[in-house]
Amino acid sequence: MNNTNTTCKFCNDIVQIISDDITIANDSIALVTQIVNACVLLPLGTQKTECMFILSSISKIASWIAQGLLPTAICQKLGLC
Repeated sequence: MNNTNTTCKFCNDIVQIISDDITIANDSIALVTQIVNACVLLPLGTQKTECMFILSSISKIASWIAQGLLPTAICQKLGLC
């Protein structure tokens, strides 16, 4: 996975959205997946790959959020920072 500052920032932004949707809006994983899935459709160039990787890791991400990990730590665990 590409480990650039842009990739790290992108990951942090997406994981923060996931965290907010789960913890504040109390959305289900299925709904969060639909929301994040929209980023695959955006013309973000190389970040489309990172978005698909984040989507494939959404269950792990949700578990780490439930354990209290912050987006920065989650992105480090994913290898994106």
